[in-house]
Amino acid sequence: MRALLVCGAAVLMAMALLVSPKAQAATGENPPRLGSSFIEPQTVVSWDAVRWDQETHSMLEAGMDSMSLTFSINDNSKISYYPTSLKGYTQSIANGRQVDVLGAMLAAAKRANMTVWIGLQADSPTWFSTGQLDASWLSAQATLFGKVAQDIWNKYGGSYQGTISGWYEPYENNNYDAIVGTVNRPQLMHTFFRQLSSALGKVSKDGRAVRKPVMISPYYLRELENSTDYRDFWRIALRDTSISVVALQVDAYLKPGSQQDEESRTEVISQWVQSVSQGVAEAGNGAVSWANIELFQHDYSTATVRYMLTAIQAAAPFVSGFTSYSFASRWSPWSIGYNWYLQAYRDYLDSGLIPSAQVNPPTMISVSRNGTVLDLRWNAPEPGRYQVVSYAVYALSSNIRVATAGWDASGVSIAVTPGESYVIQAVDAAGDVSPLVSLS
Repeated sequence: MRALLVCGAAVLMAMALLVSPKAQAATGENPPRLGSSFIEPQTVVSWDAVRWDQETHSMLEAGMDSMSLTFSINDNSKISYYPTSLKGYTQSIANGRQVDVLGAMLAAAKRANMTVWIGLQADSPTWFSTGQLDASWLSAQATLFGKVAQDIWNKYGGSYQGTISGWYEPYENNNYDAIVGTVNRPQLMHTFFRQLSSALGKVSKDGRAVRKPVMISPYYLRELENSTDYRDFWRIALRDTSISVVALQVDAYLKPGSQQDEESRTEVISQWVQSVSQGVAEAGNGAVSWANIELFQHDYSTATVRYMLTAIQAAAPFVSGFTSYSFASRWSPWSIGYNWYLQAYRDYLDSGLIPSAQVNPPTMISVSRNGTVLDLRWNAPEPGRYQVVSYAVYALSSNIRVATAGWDASGVSIAVTPGESYVIQAVDAAGDVSPLVSLS
C-alpha cells in the first residue's frame, strides 16, 4: 500500500503535465477539440520517415499534439513492434526488413514537437475469451506490463523522455463483462489495476523511478441500461491505483435502428460519460476522465464531422480532454487519399461552429425493379463547399436507413418491402445532407 501511495503521488504530479485539451464550451472561441488519436502498429509498419512526417503534419493541422500507439507487443502472435530484448518475440517486418515502429513514431513525434502514449503488450483474444476472469492470467499480464515498460524505457527513455506522455494499458473493459457473471469483477479488476500499478511503479533508470501516467480506454454497450452499475464498477476498480486517465470510448458499438434514433445520441452519450466520470472521480485516486471519440459510425462507415462533434459536445461537460480512434485510418488525407474531412474539421476549429453548407442531391436517378430487388443508379451531384462522401437510402414510413454507398458509388441494390416507399440523399464530409429525393 505504501509503495502504491508514493507512486500515486508522483503520478499526480506528472498528470499536471498531461498533453490534452480542456473541454470547452460547445461553440465559440477555443471549442472542444481532439487532442490526440490512436494508431495501430500493424497499419503503419511500412511507413518511412517521410510518411510519418506527413501524418504528424496533418495531425497538427487538426489541432492534435499527441498520438497513442495501441500496443508495442502482440502477446498473442508474439510480434514485437520494436527491437525488444524480451525473449520469445519476433520483430515486425515490412518489405523484407525488420521495422522499429515505436522508434519511428517517437522520432516523428519529437521532430513535430508532439508526444506519445505508448501502448504496452496486448493479447486481446485471451482477454475477451477467458483472461479477464482469470486472476492468475491477469497477474502474469501485470508483471509483463512492467517488464515491457522497463524494456522500452531502457531503449528510448534517454532520447525521448520528454516525448513519452505515459503508458497505455490496451485491455478494454465494458459494462457487460464488468457486471454480468458470478465473478466479482470490480474487485478482480481492482486487484489487477493494483498489480499493474505496482509493476509500472518499479520501472526505473539508474536507480531512479520513472513516473509516467497510465491510460486505459474502456467502452460501453448502450443496449445494457446499467450505467449506474458501471459507475460503481469504476469507483471500486480504480481506488488506490495509479491509473491516471480513463478515456471512455464514445459511440463504440452504438447501434441506432433509425435516423430518428440518432436524436437520442446526445442523451445516451451524456448518460454514459457522466456515469463513468462520476465513478472515476469517486474512486479518489486522482484519475481524470477523457472521451475517446470514435471516428466511425454504427455501421463502421467513417464518421462525418457533425457526427463526431455531436459526441464531443455531449461528452464535454463531464471530461477534461478528448482523444480519438483513429485519425490515421479514417480522416488522414495521406491514408484515405483526400482531405475532405480535415477541411470541414479545420473550419470548425477556426470558427468554433459546426460546419454547415448546402448539399446538392444526386441527379439522373433511375429505378428498376426485379422482383423484390430495387436497383438504383444515379449521377454525382454538383459539389458544394464540402465534398459528398456517401449516399443513404431510407425506407420512408419507418425512417430506417436500408443502404449506404460510398462517395464514388453510382448505384446500389436493396431488398424492398411491399407497399414501402424509399428516398435517397447525399451526405457531405461535414455531415450536411441534401434534400430527400423520392425513388418511387
